[in-house]
Amino acid sequence: MSQENVEIARAAFEEWNATGEPDFAHFHPELVYHPRADEPDPSPHVGRDAFERLVLGFAESFAETRFEILELIDAGDRVIASTVLHVVLRGQGSASGAGVSDTYVFVYKVRDGLVVEGWEYRTKQEALEALGLSEQDAHADS
Repeated sequence: MSQENVEIARAAFEEWNATGEPDFAHFHPELVYHPRADEPDPSPHVGRDAFERLVLGFAESFAETRFEILELIDAGDRVIASTVLHVVLRGQGSASGAGVSDTYVFVYKVRDGLVVEGWEYRTKQEALEALGLSEQDAHADS
């Protein structure tokens, strides 16, 4: 089952990159999503509709958004998506034209083929600690 979870996470990011738009079909209607603590609104977003508003509001701020995933870590019913150390989100400000690059590590809890809960972290180490895992416990599947 955990390989299926890894593929669900991979598909969500790859579909966004291929179409330029998020596909919310991978997310449960009762999703609970936790943005990074340093985000403007770090409170949990409850329900896929709230998550959609969050993501679409974010995406509208950029002319282009891409995720470069170099590592997906199988953590049982959770998947950690990162680059060598992070998922790098790159965009270009639609108003200013300024380039933007920021670090995100996503942890998705998957049940019955859908993401039911998600968390954002700044570093892979933060994500591993939140899950009570060490680097040795993490199994990459990139």
